[in-house]
Amino acid sequence: MSDLRARVKPKRTLLKVALGALLTLGLALVILDFVGVGGATYLVATEQIIPGDSLTERNTRLVRVDLGEASANYLTAIPPQSPSNQRPSPLSNQRLGDVATRPLSAGELIPASAVQPSEVFDLAAIAVDFSRPLARSLIAGSQVEIYATRLLSGTQVDEPRMIATGAWIRKIETDTTVGRTTHVVDLALRRIFLPEVLAAIARSDFLTLVETSPDG
Repeated sequence: MSDLRARVKPKRTLLKVALGALLTLGLALVILDFVGVGGATYLVATEQIIPGDSLTERNTRLVRVDLGEASANYLTAIPPQSPSNQRPSPLSNQRLGDVATRPLSAGELIPASAVQPSEVFDLAAIAVDFSRPLARSLIAGSQVEIYATRLLSGTQVDEPRMIATGAWIRKIETDTTVGRTTHVVDLALRRIFLPEVLAAIARSDFLTLVETSPDG
């Protein structure tokens, strides 16, 4: 009996040592994964980014992921910014650094082809109220044309005409007060179209957003 116990005890001890080593190795892998050691990190958008937006710590973060052969196509750090690292007014001509050249959705890895060193895009920010429902396909990051229909007299209206093209939707908010629903759309559009859009708003023209392809 004593010989049997002597043979079993070393086996149990060896098993405990092996299990302890495996647990230690697993814990080490978890720690390495948590701190991001042992793999490359890539830049991912944390919110909707539209063309002309600067990439900053506010709208991006680094994540660790294995991209294999595609790794060379994606950014591994935030591109260089202006000294203040802040996005200047869309109306300024300040050199900003790298900006997005196409829409980037929250959670999307940022390819190098989606940014380029450029002057600030000639975009102005404007919020427009829409009392009628918007197309369901319109979301933050959509590119749109703006059409205006002018009220002539009584129930007569003028022919709809396009007053802006190549505008981008930054955000859509819905406000419901006193049983009335209004959609507030934050738009970024080229300044050349701004006077016409502001005039249409002042005239209380009926405005419509029509989605377009970023490629035209």
